[in-house]
Amino acid sequence: DFFEMFSFRILYGNPERIFKNPDELVITKSLANKLSSIGKCSIENLIGKTVSLMNAGDQPFVITGILEDIPKNSTLQFAALIPYKYEQNFSKSSNAFGRSSIFVQLAGIENLANNEKLIGSVVKNSYVDLIERMKGDKVLVETDDFKPYLTTLKDTHLSKVKTDYENGNSKTSLYILTAIGLLILIIAGSNFIMLSLGQSFKKAGEVGIRNILGAEKTNIFRLFFLENLILSFAAFGLGAVLCVVFLPTFNHLAPNEIYISLINIPKVALFIIGCLLVIAFSTSLIPVLKLVNIPPVLLSSNKLKMGNSGATRIFVTLQY
Repeated sequence: DFFEMFSFRILYGNPERIFKNPDELVITKSLANKLSSIGKCSIENLIGKTVSLMNAGDQPFVITGILEDIPKNSTLQFAALIPYKYEQNFSKSSNAFGRSSIFVQLAGIENLANNEKLIGSVVKNSYVDLIERMKGDKVLVETDDFKPYLTTLKDTHLSKVKTDYENGNSKTSLYILTAIGLLILIIAGSNFIMLSLGQSFKKAGEVGIRNILGAEKTNIFRLFFLENLILSFAAFGLGAVLCVVFLPTFNHLAPNEIYISLINIPKVALFIIGCLLVIAFSTSLIPVLKLVNIPPVLLSSNKLKMGNSGATRIFVTLQY
């Protein structure tokens, strides 16, 4: 039922006939490429070939299927599939302490607790002799080691359960990465605000003339806001181009890859637009508040410059 429950794509082989016999083997494309280089044949010609696995006592297996490589973001990670008949030969799949995971497809999760209790009674009855023997040898203190529990597949990725064939992650690490990302955004945004504030004093003469001609604060704010918004979107466009160009290099060097197909584009676009608006608003509001209270005559003299105030020093120090 593996290929009925999961959506791993079969490149070569008949999905309806795979695992009809007990000694069949299904491999991934990466493993098939290694075997084909050894056997000096194409990967499709591996179908029907026989290979042996040392863990299974040199048991010969017939390759009946080749899978598309498992995505690195998949919870399940493996290079080959064999029938569960040989599970005793592979300690990672089954051992005396029951450290293994079995996937069960239920009609719904509303009766999760009842199903968990039923499965638990079956497991307890199956391991009753082993449990008593291990308790007698003082190897086992609590019988909860043999107590199974159910969790939905989507929850396994961020669960505390760790098995040998399943990738997991912790919510703590995600929170830390999110905090680092937000911190970088705040530092970059505040740095841009400081630079814009310095540049705004070069326009003091223009602001002074507009004040003399009767311009209101909102008019001056719109001037700065439009310019900063255009600059922010231009910077984002350049950043997006650089991201696309260097993404393959990053994926090659980094231990984890970024999958564009997994990104929720509408939510990310909304977040980016929100950030750009906040940055443009901040970089426009601060210079307006500083410049509007300065006499227009002094503004138009072009003798105004940004002072090295204590607030500026604190702002820069906080960035570092």
